[in-house]
Amino acid sequence: MTHSWISFVVLATVGLVGMSAAAQVKAADVTGEWLLDLDPDFGGHQDTIGCTFKQDGQSVTGACGHEAPEPQAPVTGRVKDDTLTFEFKTGRQNEQTATFTARLAGEASTMKGEWRFVDDRGENHQGKFSGRKAR
Repeated sequence: MTHSWISFVVLATVGLVGMSAAAQVKAADVTGEWLLDLDPDFGGHQDTIGCTFKQDGQSVTGACGHEAPEPQAPVTGRVKDDTLTFEFKTGRQNEQTATFTARLAGEASTMKGEWRFVDDRGENHQGKFSGRKAR
């Protein structure tokens, strides 16, 4: 084998590995309407809420809640690799911050994770949730 042939094989292999790594680095895009199944919800019951997310790079904004007449809570968050973390205010006076952390799957069409917040008495609340992109 000649030196130039070995160089060609090495360069071709490096190029394929680089293309594969670039494909894996592509960030998930959660932009759209989602349905989140809470198990349990903040009151201890199973419930489904709607969320609308808009992603710009790794930053996520949007709103979550039930349908009108209840106002939806503004959401801020971040996507890093295959993990979405977002939070919004909850409670009678919006005094608590609920934090949701989920692993994204299916090209960011589903998610599964946990939520948590500390109430005004200092008690920890937590639960699981799963989500699916509606649009």
